[in-house]
Amino acid sequence: MTMRLPLLLLLVYPLQVPAQMVPGYVRVETNAPGAVVWADSVRLGPAREGGWHLEAGQYRLTLVEDERAWQPRTADTTLGVRPGDTATVRLDLPVRYRIESVPFGAAVAIERAGHREPLGVTPLVLDRGGGLMGALVLEREGYHPAQLTPGDSLFNRHVVLLQPLRPGDVTEAEGVWMPSRPRRTWVDLAAGAVALAGTGVAIYYKFQADEVDDRYRSPDSPERGDPVLREEALRLDRYSAAALAVGTVSFGLLGVRLILR
Repeated sequence: MTMRLPLLLLLVYPLQVPAQMVPGYVRVETNAPGAVVWADSVRLGPAREGGWHLEAGQYRLTLVEDERAWQPRTADTTLGVRPGDTATVRLDLPVRYRIESVPFGAAVAIERAGHREPLGVTPLVLDRGGGLMGALVLEREGYHPAQLTPGDSLFNRHVVLLQPLRPGDVTEAEGVWMPSRPRRTWVDLAAGAVALAGTGVAIYYKFQADEVDDRYRSPDSPERGDPVLREEALRLDRYSAAALAVGTVSFGLLGVRLILR
């Protein structure tokens, strides 16, 4: 009888768990469901997998785009977890813009309502808290300016082939008339053809490299992390760089010949 008494008391008076030992529940909403959530130095997992129980306390929640990516985007906040409470946190990765031009070295600006904000020089990687509003304008001396819509996806990539000014062209920015020149020789035609072919091949291989790289890095790709894809992307990048070098040299030769005429 004496042994049964404690058991009976436990049934009548159940154990009381201290409030500070009751965990809280945390959910993360985001524009990047495949990104990984960390609580201080503890990896919780991809945001899409749902919420997590955390002991009561103060945490630094961090959302990381891809732990293996180069320059991964992150977002973080401080959260106090209370016993038994459910908290929903919004963490959005910044919108990334990758802007390239052929040839590179073009000034990039965003133009809206008559106001122009300089952003940098190509090749340019830009992170913003929200999508860019207005029009992207690319300008480089000796080439026609280019204008495009920036986009508002989580990742926006633009590759622009700038068109060189020809004799007789008038630039809108300068309003300068360039007099007509004598007709081109076969050297000019050959340099122009090589320049266009080189830049075209460079863009083709660059698109191919980025497509393979996306398959390697994308959280939703079944081939994510495959080292074979990484080597393939690097190989295509090398081809693109070589073709771009040929095209740039040919453009330079053509420009020098036009100036010296």
